[in-house]
Amino acid sequence: MKITALDIKQKTFEKSFRGYEKAEVQAFLDSLAREWERIQAEQKGFKAEIEQLKRELGRLREVEEGLLRTFRTAEDTRTQVIEQSNRKAELQLREAEMKADSLLDKAKTQARRLVDEAEKKAQRALQHIQQRQYKLQQSCAALEHQREQLITNFRAIANDLAYKAGKLEKIRTSDAGRMPSSAPRATRSAPPPKVAPPKVAAPKAVAASVSAESRDGQSFFDDLDL
Repeated sequence: MKITALDIKQKTFEKSFRGYEKAEVQAFLDSLAREWERIQAEQKGFKAEIEQLKRELGRLREVEEGLLRTFRTAEDTRTQVIEQSNRKAELQLREAEMKADSLLDKAKTQARRLVDEAEKKAQRALQHIQQRQYKLQQSCAALEHQREQLITNFRAIANDLAYKAGKLEKIRTSDAGRMPSSAPRATRSAPPPKVAPPKVAAPKAVAASVSAESRDGQSFFDDLDL
């Protein structure tokens, strides 16, 4: 049963012999009513505070839930950013590896091409040098043969001249013995007969060929780009 301060003030008791003092009982009831009113006022204040605290608690819970949602969103965003960064870094690493492999393949291909070209050029140069060397050897052999022929021909000419000079000397000696002392001397001795030298191949053509071969070989070496 709910009791108010007015119920306390209006409370009456039955009278009996030797009962309580009416004034004291009334005074106590009045004091009790005032205390009850104070307690009810405090209770109302407490209820108001409790309601306010409930509303504040609800607001704080909403803020907490908002913060939790924000935290979860931030956590999810952080996870997504990390995953995206990892994927991007992995893609960049793969692209870098692919570019490096491509550059390496190009470098290897170019190096093989340069080596092949250098080997082909060196092979051509070696073949050309061998051809020039063969031609020079042939030219040297031809010059050596011409020299031997010239030496043989010069020796034959010298022997022939010596032989004819000896015969002329014998003829002069025999003619001088047969002629009388009074016979007039010949004012001029007859010139020795002219002896045509044997025909030999002139070395100028061979020398010119060797000189041309030398010039061609030098120009060949000058034109090589190794």
